[in-house]
Amino acid sequence: MNDPTDRVAELIAQALTGRARVVSVQNQSSYADLEIEFDQSERYELTLKTVPESQYDRLLEESSSDEVVVLNGVPADVHERFRARNTSFVDLNRRVVFLSLPHVLVDRTHLPKPKSQRITGDPFSGKRQLVLNTLLSEYADRPWAISQLAKNAGVHVATASRTIRLLEQRSLVRDDAPGQGRSSAVHVTDPRRLLVAWAERSSVERNTTVRVEAPLGTPTRFLRRLPSLWTHAASWALTGQAGASLLAVHASFEDVFMHVNVGTVEDLHQVARSAGWHPSPSGRVHLMAPRVPRLIWPNIRLLDDIPVVSPIQLVLDLWNYPLRGREQAEHLIGTIMEPEWRNVATR
Repeated sequence: MNDPTDRVAELIAQALTGRARVVSVQNQSSYADLEIEFDQSERYELTLKTVPESQYDRLLEESSSDEVVVLNGVPADVHERFRARNTSFVDLNRRVVFLSLPHVLVDRTHLPKPKSQRITGDPFSGKRQLVLNTLLSEYADRPWAISQLAKNAGVHVATASRTIRLLEQRSLVRDDAPGQGRSSAVHVTDPRRLLVAWAERSSVERNTTVRVEAPLGTPTRFLRRLPSLWTHAASWALTGQAGASLLAVHASFEDVFMHVNVGTVEDLHQVARSAGWHPSPSGRVHLMAPRVPRLIWPNIRLLDDIPVVSPIQLVLDLWNYPLRGREQAEHLIGTIMEPEWRNVATR
C-alpha cells in the first residue's frame, strides 16, 4: 500500500483487531478519507490531516473529533501531547494508533508490521537470470535501486522487483529500504553464495545441442585453428573446459562446447554443414543454441583471438558438468572472481 490513506486504514484496522470495518472512502460527495463502522451501528467518517511540526500547537487548539493527524516517526513526547488534548493520530512509521471518538477510545502502540506475503517462483530461470547476471557482473559495494537494476538488466521493473523478492526470501540479497518500490536499496550479501546458488540450478545440457564430429586432433590445437575453420555468419563463443582453459587453465579436456548465436536445431545443423562437420551422438564438438541469448552475447571477451563467454557463464556451464566441471568452476571463482569482489569491497 503506497497510498497514505490505505496505509492508515490498514493500521487502524489492525488496531481495532476485527471489531470494526475500516475502508478508504471513494465517494466524491464526501470530504471524509476513511469510514469506520462498528457492528453496523456506530459509524464515523474521518478526515486525515498532515501538517508540519511547526503547526502542531495550532492544530491541537483547533482539531475536531472527526480529524486524524497522520504522523511519520515523531518522538514519543509528541504522541503524549496529542493524547493529552484527545487529538486522534496515527504514526505510520512507529505504528501507533490513538483514536478519541465519541463513545470510542483506541490507544495501541508498537503494532507489529504485517508479515510480507511469501511469493513463489524460481529466480534462476528465464529473464530473471538477466537480473542475477547484472548483480554479479556489475557487482559493487553499493545499493541498487530496482529501477536502475531493471534498466541495466534490460528487463521490466516488475521482473526485477519479483526477482529481488525471491532472492530476498533465500537470504541471497537484502533490501535496506523495504516497501519503497523503485527506491529500494538492494545489496548482494555474498556474491559467491549467489553465484553458487544460481550455478546449482544451471546445466549446459539444457541448451538445444547438436554434437558433431570435427577434425579435433589435440583439443588445444583445434582451438587455435577454430577461427579459421568457422565459415558461418553466426557468432560463436567457447564455454566449458575449453573456454576456461584460455582464462584460468586447471583441468584437461577432450570435448569442446560452443555457444552459437542461432535459435533452432536446424540452424545448428546448417552451421555444422558449413564447416564440413557431421552430426554424431559421440561427437566431441557440442554446438549449442543458448536458452537466454542475452546472457551470452553482450558479455563475450576475446582471449588469444578466440571468443569466450563471461566468467559467470563459464561457472554456470561447468558447475554440473560431470568431468571435473565443478572443480574447474571453483578454480575460476577462486582465482578470477573472488579477487575482483575483494577489490570492490576494499575500495
